[in-house]
This record gives sequence, C-alpha cells and structure tokens, in this order.
Amino acid sequence: MCVSSDTKETQCDVDDVLQCSSSSDTSDNDCDPDLKEDDSVPYEVEIEEPSNTSKFSISGRQVVDISYFLQELKSLKYDGFDCSFFDMDLISEKRCGLSSTFMFQCNVCNTISKIASENLKTAMSSNMAAVIGSVSIGIGHTQVTELFASLDIPNMCDKTYGKLHLVIAED
Repeated sequence: MCVSSDTKETQCDVDDVLQCSSSSDTSDNDCDPDLKEDDSVPYEVEIEEPSNTSKFSISGRQVVDISYFLQELKSLKYDGFDCSFFDMDLISEKRCGLSSTFMFQCNVCNTISKIASENLKTAMSSNMAAVIGSVSIGIGHTQVTELFASLDIPNMCDKTYGKLHLVIAED
C-alpha cells in the first residue's frame, strides 16, 4: 500500500509501484489519483541486496596442528586472478573424529580448496593419540567423550574409537 508523506513524493513498496504503473485505471485508492499516464512515477523504490545468511560457520573448538594448518593456508594462492586466502570463504567442514577437513571457496575465481586440520600422512593422527592417551590413563570412550564435551571439542564416535582401540590392542 502506498503511503503519502509530507512532500509530494509517495512512499510505497515495489509491488505497489508495479500495480500503479501497470494499471490504466487511476481510480484505485492505493495509487496516486493525481498521476496521469504521461507523468513520471514519483515513487522511491529501494531494492535491497539479498544478504548471504547461508554462510557456513564452525561450532565449538577444534584440534588443529597449527604449524601444518598455517603452512597450508599460506599455500592458497592462485596466480591467474592473484587470489589468496583473504579471498576465501569457508563453505564446509568434514569431521573424522578429532580431525577435520575444511573446504574454502574463492570469491574471485570460485576455486574450491581443501585443508586438513592435521597432516593426514603422519604416523599418528589426533584420533589415535586420543585413544592411546585414554588407554594409558585408564579411561574409556565415555570418559573421553565427557572430557571433550566439557572442552566443547567434537569427539570421535564409539565405532571409530573401537577400531583404533583394537589396533592398539594388537600392537
């Protein structure tokens, strides 16, 4: 619905402008009755850019090999458009127990890059270290889960813990 202000301009939303400008009948109460077909439309129309509310965000704390992670962040550079990490947005995270793989998308060239929270080629992952540590101090999966929950760190599921515990037991 159009709303008149103290000035000669009338404030209304886009649907009213379209309705007023497409209607040849000027007797409609929602439109300015003084407006003729030859007159320009005295409406102020503001079009808002849609906000990107669907950005991904990480919840909780993470276990990260900071040296490895920072080195990988530095390596994100694309010569074609001179893009760097500063042009990247985090679009997703894939968790595997305590380790994560983060996916970044460049705002300039739309390249998608993956960075792990730790070097996956090392001999001992953070998951294995957590299981070895829990066995060495005599606690199980339930106590490890409670500990990580109090620290707001996502934990590995019981199945992953069990598989790694079997690997340790065999050695």
